[in-house]
Amino acid sequence: MNRREFIGKAAASVATAITVPQIISCGRNRRDSHNTIRDCLWMWGHEPESINHTPNLPKGGVVGMVDAIRWMGIPNVCAINHGDVVEIPYSDEYIYQFKDVKNVAWSIMSGPEWAPQYDKVRKYSHDKLIEAGIELLDKMPNLNEFYLDDFFAGDGIDEATGLSNAHMSIERLKKLRATIQTLKRQPKLTVVLYTSQINPGMIEYINCFDKVSLWTWMSEDLSDLEENFRKYREWIPDKPTLLGIYMWDFGNLKTISLEMMKQQLDFAYKKLIAGEVEGLIFHCTPLCGVDLEAVHYSKQWIAEHGDEIIPRLPYVEKK
Repeated sequence: MNRREFIGKAAASVATAITVPQIISCGRNRRDSHNTIRDCLWMWGHEPESINHTPNLPKGGVVGMVDAIRWMGIPNVCAINHGDVVEIPYSDEYIYQFKDVKNVAWSIMSGPEWAPQYDKVRKYSHDKLIEAGIELLDKMPNLNEFYLDDFFAGDGIDEATGLSNAHMSIERLKKLRATIQTLKRQPKLTVVLYTSQINPGMIEYINCFDKVSLWTWMSEDLSDLEENFRKYREWIPDKPTLLGIYMWDFGNLKTISLEMMKQQLDFAYKKLIAGEVEGLIFHCTPLCGVDLEAVHYSKQWIAEHGDEIIPRLPYVEKK
């Protein structure tokens, strides 16, 4: 079951290899703008009750995005309009909750405009979401990134053609990028990518983005995280990248073991300190209201490592 299929069922029930330098340039750029591990941490934000009907997920309290990141000790949030539950244009009251957040990223796309799991057209078109996101730039000085979530379908490649199976045409994506470049404030454009979608056939799309957030959908694949990240860097050697950290296994609809959580965060720590990624994104804010061992361990990990100073790395030429 992929992520998009999961969301539908939950709602219904309720190129050439490139040698990678030891220290890549995006790490150096990150060092110029961050001082501690905590500065590099984000949380994937959803509305408080957006995952309440997830099969097998224990029930918990209702926690808003900002309360969740404060409880976790995370300064930055990705506000993702999961299931189009937030009405647009966004109200001033809704926007106000983010006023004291250090950095905010905002979703301007989440999957296809046609939602097959609902057998209907999505509530808001891509153009409508993009327009609403751009309007926020004048109201939110801390809004620095736009996210395109669930951008690729399935494994990301159409088996018949070998080409990208994206939910937006390359022409539309280039038009979006050109539009952003005309704005007074130009937020970074970030795409969600899964380790199962690593394929050179998607490179034209990836090149249109400023950043990638890289996720492992199935917890059993965390054991291959080192190898999958190596493949990713062979394919995309110097794109600024954030690692997605799941605290519950949505792919298998079960908890993530403490052992797997430790393995995931040990790997993330190593890559963050080495400058091979510029940040981590913990998924997701509603889980802070659920009594999960992985959530408590993540909070403890952040308390332990969050204030560690990340050493500035020397400049390294791209190879």
